[in-house]
Amino acid sequence: MKYEEQYKVIKDLIDHNGNKHRAAKNLGISIRQINRRIKQYQDKVKVSRKKVSF
Repeated sequence: MKYEEQYKVIKDLIDHNGNKHRAAKNLGISIRQINRRIKQYQDKVKVSRKKVSF
């Protein structure tokens, strides 16, 4: 997933105070897609943290 898409999703969630339904409607995607993308972002963070651990 591109960083621009990730930025848009995160920014929209922040703009809508974490309301996934409003963010999804504003982005023109389903709530299910929002949930999948959030999961993908969380998985990326977990992987990058494992790479950095000492």
